[in-house]
Amino acid sequence: MWTMVFVLIVFLCYSSADLLLPTPSWVSYAPQAHLLGRKVHRVAANPEDDYRLRVPNIAEALAVSRAINPDSAQMLLTNSPNNPTGCMFDAAEREQLTTYCRSEGVGILADEIYARVEHGTREHVSLAELYPEGTMVFGGLSKHLPLGERDVL
Repeated sequence: MWTMVFVLIVFLCYSSADLLLPTPSWVSYAPQAHLLGRKVHRVAANPEDDYRLRVPNIAEALAVSRAINPDSAQMLLTNSPNNPTGCMFDAAEREQLTTYCRSEGVGILADEIYARVEHGTREHVSLAELYPEGTMVFGGLSKHLPLGERDVL
């Protein structure tokens, strides 16, 4: 799985795109982008709001990215359900996020490794369903089809 993440971040290198990275996020995203010389702009989140990914915070990180490098493209990396917070996008958040990214020309790298794992009562819906022309989805089998038995204590 993380090989695929690295491949997608390599894409960022060749496309000269900056990475907009929500906070908190999986530990390997930023180091992999840095290995390739890509700029990482953190998208702030509020613990009182369960670290939800909000459009005004994306706009703030996007403005910083464009101010530093106006010729660069931007890619927003998302993870829903989020690791480490467990938050999932609801319908309104998906709509707001994809509408904003489309209007600003921001691509989305959607890490959907947990898409098929049961997470409460909310069904996973891919951002690619709402923004197919601007979303690259990646995932894997290891989370919902583990090879071998795992004991839960």
